[in-house]
Amino acid sequence: MQKGHFLKHFEDFPEIPARFQDSILEQAFEIAELAHLSEHERASYEHSLKIYRDNMNTLNSATERAWASGKEEGLIEGKRITAIEMKTDGIPLDKIMQYTGLSVSLNHC
Repeated sequence: MQKGHFLKHFEDFPEIPARFQDSILEQAFEIAELAHLSEHERASYEHSLKIYRDNMNTLNSATERAWASGKEEGLIEGKRITAIEMKTDGIPLDKIMQYTGLSVSLNHC
């Protein structure tokens, strides 16, 4: 297929040829598909795209917050385990608190 023919009839392709998937041409195919939409269809598409992007941003933010929270909880649990081991080894409570940053109320050992 000649390049000129391909570009001239770009909008006529029913789907993206396999060799052009995952490339910049895929974006061009999407734009060509949008060119065929009516005003109402385009508005509906843009609205659904906005909702999709909002949902993805919300999910990403929630994931980041959960990850940070989980890391913090894991760190506290690690300190708690260390404090228990230190107490088992006879290290004084004031030294355990100094080295772990935990308070007596969190060290129910």
